[in-house]
Amino acid sequence: MAAKPQDGESAVYEMSAWDKIVEKDDYDSGLVRTRNGIVEVYAHQSTPFRASGYTRLWFIHAGRMHCRCYDAHYSRRYLVTLAKRFARDVTDRSI
Repeated sequence: MAAKPQDGESAVYEMSAWDKIVEKDDYDSGLVRTRNGIVEVYAHQSTPFRASGYTRLWFIHAGRMHCRCYDAHYSRRYLVTLAKRFARDVTDRSI
């Protein structure tokens, strides 16, 4: 159990999951808390040099780093859904 935050601090896990995804000029990046662990997400929008955007998810389970790649840029809200599915797939199937 996490320690109670002091005055002026906030507990990271009390926020909604997608509040930790930061939107930059042409990409979204952050961490998504799931029941199975924390998934790092990165979604890059299309550029003049790349016709479509892309999305990458990373999750560490049982001493292995797992990565899932998509050839599309997804919204911050859908990134949370993808991250939760990914973590569940890895832990349930032990890919």
